[in-house]
Amino acid sequence: MAQLEQPGSTNMTKALEALSPWLENPRSIVTQVEALVLAAAVLLLLQLLLCSCRRQSSNALIQGGAWVSYTMSFPLVTYALGMMQTSPVKNVMYPVWAVSLFLVAGCTNVVTSYDLDDNKQWKKHLFELFQYALYSAINIKLLFPYSTAEIFSLEAKSIESISITPVIMILNLIVLLTNFVKVISCWKVGVDFSTIRVAHFMKQQAREEGPSVFNPETMEGYKYPIRCGRDVTIGIDEVWKSESTLFKSGRSTKLKDFCLSYALFKLLRRQYHGMECAEAGLPETRDFVLKGLLLKEDDWHIARAFRIVEVELGFYHDFLFTKYSIITKWEKLFFAMWILRILLISVVLRYVTQNSLAVMTKAAIIEVPTKTADTLITVLVLTIILVVEVLQALLYLVSDWAKVSFTKKYVRNPSYRVNAFFLKIIVTISKFSILSYWAKQIGQSSVISDNKSFARHLQYVTERPPHPLVMLFSTSNLGKRTNRVRVCSLVKGAMARSIKMSEDPLTNGKSSLDRNGVLGEFLWALNGQTQTEIMLIWHIATEYCDIALTYAALPNAKETDKNIKCHREVAVWLSRYCAYLIDSAPELLSDYIDTEMPIAMLMQEMRKAFGKCTSTHAKFEVMKNLEEQEKKTMFRQGVKLGKQLECLDAAGRWKVMEEFWSETIVYIAPSDNVNGHLERLAKGGEFLTHIWALLSHAGIRAINREQDNNTMPSHPSQENV
Repeated sequence: MAQLEQPGSTNMTKALEALSPWLENPRSIVTQVEALVLAAAVLLLLQLLLCSCRRQSSNALIQGGAWVSYTMSFPLVTYALGMMQTSPVKNVMYPVWAVSLFLVAGCTNVVTSYDLDDNKQWKKHLFELFQYALYSAINIKLLFPYSTAEIFSLEAKSIESISITPVIMILNLIVLLTNFVKVISCWKVGVDFSTIRVAHFMKQQAREEGPSVFNPETMEGYKYPIRCGRDVTIGIDEVWKSESTLFKSGRSTKLKDFCLSYALFKLLRRQYHGMECAEAGLPETRDFVLKGLLLKEDDWHIARAFRIVEVELGFYHDFLFTKYSIITKWEKLFFAMWILRILLISVVLRYVTQNSLAVMTKAAIIEVPTKTADTLITVLVLTIILVVEVLQALLYLVSDWAKVSFTKKYVRNPSYRVNAFFLKIIVTISKFSILSYWAKQIGQSSVISDNKSFARHLQYVTERPPHPLVMLFSTSNLGKRTNRVRVCSLVKGAMARSIKMSEDPLTNGKSSLDRNGVLGEFLWALNGQTQTEIMLIWHIATEYCDIALTYAALPNAKETDKNIKCHREVAVWLSRYCAYLIDSAPELLSDYIDTEMPIAMLMQEMRKAFGKCTSTHAKFEVMKNLEEQEKKTMFRQGVKLGKQLECLDAAGRWKVMEEFWSETIVYIAPSDNVNGHLERLAKGGEFLTHIWALLSHAGIRAINREQDNNTMPSHPSQENV
């Protein structure tokens, strides 16, 4: 009879089989961990560089790179720390690598979340934080295996070997506290007590009775808070009327504008939380925009008004997606921990370069000796972390948050006002502005000349819908290239004039047509459709007139050429921007849920009408010869409108269209979909968001667009297409 195999022998065999990969090549395990640590450090550097550019670029590479550097760092850190902990293979660099990974997990100051939903995951981030801290602490036992009682009996040589342990332990603690900032930043977005205080303060101001003088030019009477604490509130009017040395310097206007932008940002935050804007209906609120920011119509003053809004939305972006708002609140603690991190990392770097680390654990492990490559890679990792630490501190110091923070301290504390050194610091940092606030471009789409993007909407009317994966990628805009033009002074000027001439309530183009004396002729093109359908009809008409002028080359009086060209450029840019919004940013429109089907039917009709025509000129000939039918569709209505507009003289035609599109953008800007606008802040920004913010500060938050149409919205039937 064969001898029965003993249970102990079986367990030992299984254990040896499990350990065989590590026993055969333990160096490969260390190499893998080393590669992961280096990759994490590189991701940290990329995160700093790319995420700091998110708000100023819609480039797919920058946006995609920022997403990868943010998203991939967490699983990479978890996997590397888990491998170091579970594997019996150990290396003396593990504690250093562990604390480096722990630091990477906290992200850089320029990003706490990739989108708004990430902020809601703060509990998950808190759990991961403690998990990383535990893994990092366990790895320290490789260097410090002794109990408190054993420390006093150690030889001098052993004490020298473990002297790095307290440094790494303190560094772990500092990194833990630093990483809490990420969790608190995410939590604060959803639970913002300071915004509650601002809402309460503004409600009290709106209820105050008695004579009040408001001057939107000097900000007299406007108590918009730049600081709204439990004990002290600093209003923007205090900064404006301050006669201190700082506000007599050459940088005073810029500093005042920074403070105004910050105050407006605090007011705008109420909309995210659905809070009441008590001052919205007051006449001084509307005057603040119309008789203050937009009082003068020269290029410099209009550019200043839009720059104030740009800075305001820059603050909002940073509040939602970075650590800056928390750093501002705890500046002294932030810089104290920053100095400690720099010093402790430098000490660890010194030990690594001198090969002073030694594995001291009593546990049964497979120790892999340190090679020169291990030392060099560890030095590289620590150097990258030091570079990131220095760069992100400098980025904060030149940020608008630091400018406003130091200005608030200057206004609030008399001791700072007599401190020449502190005054010099404020003046110096106010000169620097490294990063742009947004892309400063508007997307351009056309249903006539370049309708490949719009063609994806056909999936909603085809008999056989495409595969779900095809639909997923077509609606996600992955790899989609959008034509863009820079927002120039002509566009800003047209929008400023439209806002100033806007009536209460806003209209969907009727006011501009009435001012130009053509409302009776074109009223039919404003009624009976949804706002999206109206914009598509006028967009087709604008494209028709633009193409007609291109191929007709009609002579115009020389003295009017420049004016006609300016009106035409603005009209076409704004028309194509509205088409871009319908196609690529429908969530910013009030009726965005109903946009897909009208676009699909329009594209289906145009495909039938144009047939195999691909050139713009050929398409124009089709439109030019298109006969009017009893059944009305968006395409035919657009062509009809274009032909009617063509009958106007060139100067009047493009002036009408410029003012119509300016008023249309003002009309569609007010929205309750705050999240849609805020998500766009981290994707290069949208010009419509700037108009939305500007109108919000004029007290215009949302309007009833259905009531504005004389008839109920009616979609064209499938038969008509």
